[in-house]
Amino acid sequence: MPAQQGFGCMGFSAFYESARRTTPDQARSVVHHVIHSGVELLNSATFYGELNENGFGANLRLLKHCLQGLDRS
Repeated sequence: MPAQQGFGCMGFSAFYESARRTTPDQARSVVHHVIHSGVELLNSATFYGELNENGFGANLRLLKHCLQGLDRS
């Protein structure tokens, strides 16, 4: 069965003022909270975030940081 509720991650790294103010540790705290609250779908895209020496994918790199070490059993 698909997830009943998802969480949009665009605001962490693109298009909104919050993207400039949110630190990776703050994003990590939010992601942990939504996962522990039962959310199973984190909605993101490769083009969210600034283009830098690593290219697109800033939002996905941030999500990787947020999920590392998280017990997902």
